[in-house]
Amino acid sequence: MNPDTGTSMNLSSPRSRKARAAHAFHARWFRVLLRGAAIASLFIWAVTVYIGHNSLGYIFLALLGLLATPLLWYYGELEKLAPTAEGTIDAVLDRALLAELHQGMSTQQLCAIVSKQPGGYFFANRFAIAGELLDAIATQVPIDAVWAKAQQVQTDLGLSIIDSSVVVAAICLSLPDPDSILGHLELDTQDVMTGVKWFAHIRETIAIHTERKNYGGIGRDLSFGWAPLLNRMGYNITRGIESGAFVHRSLPVHDEIIGQALHVLSQPGRRNVALVGEVGVGKTTIVHSLAKHILD
Repeated sequence: MNPDTGTSMNLSSPRSRKARAAHAFHARWFRVLLRGAAIASLFIWAVTVYIGHNSLGYIFLALLGLLATPLLWYYGELEKLAPTAEGTIDAVLDRALLAELHQGMSTQQLCAIVSKQPGGYFFANRFAIAGELLDAIATQVPIDAVWAKAQQVQTDLGLSIIDSSVVVAAICLSLPDPDSILGHLELDTQDVMTGVKWFAHIRETIAIHTERKNYGGIGRDLSFGWAPLLNRMGYNITRGIESGAFVHRSLPVHDEIIGQALHVLSQPGRRNVALVGEVGVGKTTIVHSLAKHILD
């Protein structure tokens, strides 16, 4: 990249090499094959050493290490390759996009890559910015200007990474008069920026919903009491609410506490809520009201 534009791209940086390494694990069948081979090696080692009493089985233990190491590296670091603070484009570029780049790339080649990325599909489906239009824009914009504009869009919107949607927006906004082109689609530059924010919100929502939930399992259940004993001696709030046994008069202070509890429970993480107060202040009523709100 040209240093005069304030942008630089180092495709030999550690993060760039890690992105290309992660791309090798992109195919799910390859990861499944590695896991299967690792499990088979572990099984053969256990049978050979502990049942057959043959020390040659340790060869499979070494093979297990060779198979498990890249998998641990992928799931531990490469799968969600974090941005770095090096100040270059490659330091904040999306992993999947960074893995596709090469030296001496033109804007047209970059368009061909981002059009097959999620952000490219998003702009194609939602704003019809794709195909011949994107190629026509690319012929008028140098790639250095695209990266400079991508950094500006990232900074203006407060994004942590530059993904394919940011690059598509940067290609459009790098034109001397972008409104003249976007106007044919009844769009303007603000619509493009809104599209980037929209796509970032979608990515964030997907990340939250795909995050592994840790509810504590059987240890959590036993810490609150043995389930059969609770069913015999406890009170089922759900049944009481559904049968109409619970009548609640809404109070502003209760509604505020319930709202705070729902906010905490909807956040990623442990999602624990504790009600603390003197006897008779309404803790049980709040619990019943919260349960009713969830059931409704």
